Amino acid sequence: MRIFIHLTIRNFLKSAGLNTLNILGLSVGLVATLLIVVYADHEYHYDQFHQQSSNIFRMEGKTNGDQWFSNLGVEHVRELMAGAYPEVEKRVLLNNAPKAFLEYKGRRFAETDIIQTNPGSDFFELFDFKVLEGNPETLLDEPHAMVITKSTAKKYFDAESPIGKVLSYDTLKFKVTGVIENLPTDTHLDFDLIYTNPALYEREHHHSQTYLQLVPDVNVTQLEEKILAMDVALNEFHELSDVQLMPLSDIYLESDAAFGAGGKGDPLQLKVFLIIGALILLISITNYVNLSLAIYLGKGRAVGIRKVFGESKRQLVTSLFYESLGMVLLTVPIILIGFSFALPALNIFLDVNLENKLLTSPIYIFGGLGFLVFIGFITVIYPAFALSNTNVNLLMKSKSAMNITGGTKYRNGLIFLQFILLFTLGISGWFMNQQIRYLDNKDMGFDAGNVIKIGNAFEIGSYDNYEVLKTQLQSHPQISGVAFGPMIGDGMAPLTYKPEGSDETYENLLSYGVDIDYFDVMGMDITHGNFKDDLLSSEDGQIVSLVNHSFINRYGWQDDPLGKKITLRPGTENELHRKVSGVFKDFHFYTLKEKITPQIISLRPDPQFVNTNILIRSNTDNLQEAVSIIQDEWYKIQPNIPMEYDLMEEAVKRLYDKERQTGQISITFSVLAIGLSALGLVGFMIYIIGLKSKELTIRKVLGASLVRIIGVLNQDLWFIVLSAAILGSLFSYWVVSTWLQDYAYAIEMSIWVYPIALLLAYGLVFFITAIRSAKWASTNPALTLNEE
Repeated sequence: MRIFIHLTIRNFLKSAGLNTLNILGLSVGLVATLLIVVYADHEYHYDQFHQQSSNIFRMEGKTNGDQWFSNLGVEHVRELMAGAYPEVEKRVLLNNAPKAFLEYKGRRFAETDIIQTNPGSDFFELFDFKVLEGNPETLLDEPHAMVITKSTAKKYFDAESPIGKVLSYDTLKFKVTGVIENLPTDTHLDFDLIYTNPALYEREHHHSQTYLQLVPDVNVTQLEEKILAMDVALNEFHELSDVQLMPLSDIYLESDAAFGAGGKGDPLQLKVFLIIGALILLISITNYVNLSLAIYLGKGRAVGIRKVFGESKRQLVTSLFYESLGMVLLTVPIILIGFSFALPALNIFLDVNLENKLLTSPIYIFGGLGFLVFIGFITVIYPAFALSNTNVNLLMKSKSAMNITGGTKYRNGLIFLQFILLFTLGISGWFMNQQIRYLDNKDMGFDAGNVIKIGNAFEIGSYDNYEVLKTQLQSHPQISGVAFGPMIGDGMAPLTYKPEGSDETYENLLSYGVDIDYFDVMGMDITHGNFKDDLLSSEDGQIVSLVNHSFINRYGWQDDPLGKKITLRPGTENELHRKVSGVFKDFHFYTLKEKITPQIISLRPDPQFVNTNILIRSNTDNLQEAVSIIQDEWYKIQPNIPMEYDLMEEAVKRLYDKERQTGQISITFSVLAIGLSALGLVGFMIYIIGLKSKELTIRKVLGASLVRIIGVLNQDLWFIVLSAAILGSLFSYWVVSTWLQDYAYAIEMSIWVYPIALLLAYGLVFFITAIRSAKWASTNPALTLNEE
């Protein structure tokens, strides 16, 4: 060990500058790769900490449309638990509870993340959340029993034990029976409180999230067929047209449920991250091996002397491997320190809570050490066998042994691979960033600025309450308009319909109700008709309808759309008939990943309820002032129900958080890749100039200019960079075009980016070569010629 350490230090000091660059570059690349690996590990292992995760499934299905639901009717679960289905061992039904103010001894907080279940629920038998206080077997046995998280307990009770304490909600009293650890970030469930509601499942029909624990080795497909064949639905609108038992561990990334709780993860983003990580890793390893190759192939004389003194080939190879391993292990402290500083920043950026597993997880510890050993092996395998197989006389001649032993071809191959990776990552990062900018700047068809959304609008109560709220808000000079209606991101199932003049029934119509001021508040343009006059002159119960441009363009109604008729849900008991009274410009109800579909918006003079959101436009840029006004007026009407609000402009931006993260990380790592490549080129040019110093000095003495000498150094690199640019451009085109397929609205991949990338890459090579050559040219030629 003493000899090993001494040898490592001596080898490092022999080429301290090159080795510092090399080890630093590898360390930075491995830290970046580890960050992506730890994040991917977190995302791919959602909900796998539950002991029974492999046997737990959530029931999802389709009813009267093409969209999946995860909150299905409870009647199917009742049938499953009736005893005729031995495949089902346990079941848990969950409902999202309304937002509420909870109080304890004067401490009153608005709670938004609450779920409810039935007394006697098997929740804590299916899900292994860590119980800190209370009996895990009886936590949810009693009616109105409540289990809270550690942070919630701290908020209400400080240092007191919460067990047995009572939290008040209006006239209801909840007894705290347990405290659990704050939920980990790798679970799709999201709650701060869970309580039992004895009346919840006594109703004939209600929607719930249904989780089933199946007996091991059940044929899931056969059980799905049995569920689909059940004849227990409340009515035709709740019959299942398709059903799927979604494995618990797949919900986060794979669930397509549009209603209830769909998958929140983005598999495409993860794949992009992993591709970026792989490219960074390959660039780092290639860079390290390339420069190390130059250093080890320069050991020809040392190897020649050792062969003269009788060392065998095996001893030479083993010795060089230990030298290489010692150098690679110097990265360990740099990686540990760099990772510990970078991980908190990544947690903040991605809003996760990733743990530093480098010193705690055996997989990471032994896997990491094994990987470093592998790098040490591939670094030295070529020079070790090349030098050990070379004639001693040739090794003792000069530094040119590197070229004689074929090192030049191997070196150029590594540079070629490095530049392919650099072009792939750099160009891909550029296009991804352009797509993110496009998403941020595209006209969505409405004006989201200064609009405040109340998301729990249904809790305002009656329509009369809404009218009171609207009147009071409009009396404030800071408020310019109030309306109710949907906004981008709201889930909605499309309807079947038949337009006038068509015998075919279509299934892609978005239909929703709004009030008279909706278009003004949202800043949308009406291009045909005067729907307000029609609405104000209509009788009670009469419906006034508007369609979008996509509707009239699809069915050729551009010239005369007014008065055209549309049948909704044709052929059913709930068939409805609408007449077009106006046309509005297209706006994006979904994200830019989906094309704008036909839409119909309906208004009536006597609304019976408030639909979806209450939308308020502020006259002031001080939106917090406007929010305070809205809250004051809300709590005058509903003092015991928290108002859930959002700023529409921020809500629209959040739709693309995942894409924005992908773009920013791709740009960050592209810059990192360029930096690593530049670092490697600097070190490599130092070595190449040293290797060719005698040749270059003779050229200089014979009158060659600095430009000519730079050309000599670059003549091979130019062909390598050009070839790598072609292949890297093709790879980046494939990566980006695959990524853009997920968007209905996307940028065009401009052809001019590729030659510019080539010029920039070669400019970097030329600049580094010129700087190193200029420094070399200032040395005394006699010193260089005497060196050998």
